[in-house]
Amino acid sequence: EKPEKEVKPSVSEKKLSPKKILPIVVVCISLGAVILLLGNFLADYTAKRSGREAYYAGDYQTCYQNLMGKELDETEQVMYSQSESILTIRMWLREYEVFVNEGSELEALDSLLQAVRDYPTLLNYATQWNEVSLAFQDILNILSQKYQLSQEEAQQIADISDNVEYTKNVMLVLQRLGLGFWEFPQGTVTEETSAPNTEEAPA
Repeated sequence: EKPEKEVKPSVSEKKLSPKKILPIVVVCISLGAVILLLGNFLADYTAKRSGREAYYAGDYQTCYQNLMGKELDETEQVMYSQSESILTIRMWLREYEVFVNEGSELEALDSLLQAVRDYPTLLNYATQWNEVSLAFQDILNILSQKYQLSQEEAQQIADISDNVEYTKNVMLVLQRLGLGFWEFPQGTVTEETSAPNTEEAPA
């Protein structure tokens, strides 16, 4: 005969009522929000501290990357803005060096002239700090020593709005220095011109 199966006593399952679950859910959500906020605060604090340290060490790339998109105080905003200005100037110089290494003198001079054109409006504060001005001075030194252009002369060429006239003036500077030769259409510019012509040429 098969042994009789033991009858297990039925245990009534008690379900938690919504009133008892709600406080637990609220506590869990609140705790998660606190942990998230604390994590974000610590991450921002660490990034900004690293940015300040990088700034004082002269590492403007790291400073810019760590402060970008953060809520900054007045001092940190100055560090961020100055780092951005210096990095922009270094980008202009790097672009110039790339074109020179490729033997593209026309594009190289154009890069410097575009830098001269954009510099006065570099976030309104470019000229407020001596360090930014010193970085831009490297561009002015190249224009003066290699291309024999003062800042005023470079600014005059950079401000020419007509693309054809602008290109002719850049070519003329290079041709005058023996860095290139181009055939100009008759009646536009003459080879005897000894200085950049910033006046609009006849059609």
